Amino acid sequence: MIDANVTDFDEAIKIGNEFKKLINSKSKKLEIDIDNVFERMLLLQKKKYAAVELKGDGTRVTQVKGLDQKRREYCN
Repeated sequence: MIDANVTDFDEAIKIGNEFKKLINSKSKKLEIDIDNVFERMLLLQKKKYAAVELKGDGTRVTQVKGLDQKRREYCN
């Protein structure tokens, strides 16, 4: 993950592609790629996060990985 410190999707992709090109040119055994662009992210532990993914068309999708969203021991 890299923090591009921008709010525009196209600018984030541009910075990500420059970073990807730099890393891939320096290392022959490691190759990276861009998976997602997150607008906001709450990172608790490794593989445990909640994030707002920003798509190319401007839509936002909430992703939650490894977190309990609803606890069963609480009453309705």
